[in-house]
Parts: sequence; structure tokens; C-alpha cells
Amino acid sequence: SHASLALPCLHVAAQAAAPEWEWRAVAGVIADPPGVLAAQVAESAPDVVAATVYLFNRAAVFAVLRRVKALLPACRILLGGPEFLGDNRALLESEPWIDAVVRGDGEPAIGPWLATVDRPAAWPAIPGLCWRDAAGACHDNGLALLAAEAWAALPAPHTSPFFFSDRPFAQVETVRGCPHACAFCTSARTGPPRQLPLDRVAADLAALYRRGLRDFRLIDRTFNADPRRTVALLRLFREAYADCHFHLEWHPAGLAAAVRDALQAAPAGQLH
Repeated sequence: SHASLALPCLHVAAQAAAPEWEWRAVAGVIADPPGVLAAQVAESAPDVVAATVYLFNRAAVFAVLRRVKALLPACRILLGGPEFLGDNRALLESEPWIDAVVRGDGEPAIGPWLATVDRPAAWPAIPGLCWRDAAGACHDNGLALLAAEAWAALPAPHTSPFFFSDRPFAQVETVRGCPHACAFCTSARTGPPRQLPLDRVAADLAALYRRGLRDFRLIDRTFNADPRRTVALLRLFREAYADCHFHLEWHPAGLAAAVRDALQAAPAGQLH
């Protein structure tokens, strides 16, 4: 039921810096044989394979991409996602099939890396990139951070052909990062919270609504971190999308009076 929002986000971000690249998505589930998925990837003989890696798919993605590298030794493999927010030296040294990983937000890195994929001498300028050079030395460019202004300037992910709207719900991101630092979560390690302007959020929802979507899962880590913004969005949901459903992640301590009133005013069953 889930489709990664990273793919359309990275696709729209890469277009300005590397518009000459042709993109293809290969998707599967954890139960798919890795050899079958590897063959599907290798079928188009890609110059680059990129994947988002997190706790639940790490073993499966690694099993597929080890096979891809064996089939296509010249193919460059770039990885990103929560699994690479720490020190990546040990990983790069133990997994020689990985050409580079991105720590942090992928949007500032994906375009510049694709534009210089055959010129590693340019890689020290790419934020968040970690890689092993031809001599085996590891390099670390810190944390890639997508500033709020740069994020708002990017095309919306739903404008990408890789935004899947055939699932039970559409994923929507209005805030990146989190003010909390829960031990089980990595969201606070991707930088301070950054917000999309409310008019941009309204425009994105309107576009998705016109496409027939009625179920939205906001992937904001703490939807009610900013009470004033929370109230404004709940009003938007109530007044413009009374026939829609919204899945929200909340911190139970952030229930100011105005937020409680907005919750009480929501149409029955609208919020999950």
C-alpha cells in the first residue's frame, strides 16, 4: 500500500542540474526473490542505480544491489535514507559494491552527483555525499540539508510521473525534520524542522484532490509541533476537504486549547 515519496522528490530535484538523465523505477516487495528484481534492474543496463534504504528494507535492497553490481560492474550505485545518518566509513569499507551514499536530504545532492557521476574530483562539493575513492580512502561531506526556501522553490512531487496516485492513500509532506529527539526515531537527525508555506500546501492538496484523491497521509513527524500552523491546516481540511480523510502523527502533549477546539470542529471520521 505504500509508495516511497523519496522517488518523486528526488526526480523533480534532479531535473534542473541533470535534465539529460532518463529515469526508470523498479519496484518490488520484501518477499520478491532478489535475483528476479536484480534482473529487472539490469534489463535496461542502467548507468546508475539509486535506492532509498531504511530499517525494514535494508537486507532486501542490499541483496538485490549486490547482484546488480555483479551483473553490471560499471554501474554506479548511490544510496540514501535513514540508514546512512551515522558514520558511513565502516559500511563503505565493508560493501565495495556501493559507490556513494548521501547523509541527510537527498534533494541537494542528487542533481549535482548525477551531473558529475564520472568526475569524482567534483564530489567534495556535493553536500552529504560519502564515498570511497579509487585508492580506498573514505570521504565524508557532512549532512545535506534542504533549506525551507529551496524546498518551497522545488516543483511539487506530485508533478513527477513517479508520484503514484493509484494507492489507497497519497503521501503528503508539509514539514521536514522534528523538534523532538526520540531514541527510536531518526527524524530529528535530519536537521531542524522546515515548513512548506501554507499556500503551497493548499495548492498541493487542491491538485491532488482534482486527481480524485481523497485519503491523505501526512508524513510530518509531529503535525502539532506548531499550534498556530496546526489550527490553520485543520481549518483548511475542515472547510475545503470535508469529504477527505487525513492521517496525522501527533505528540500527545501538544494539545493547546486552540488545537483542541479545532479537533472538536473536524467532521466526524475525518482525522486518523
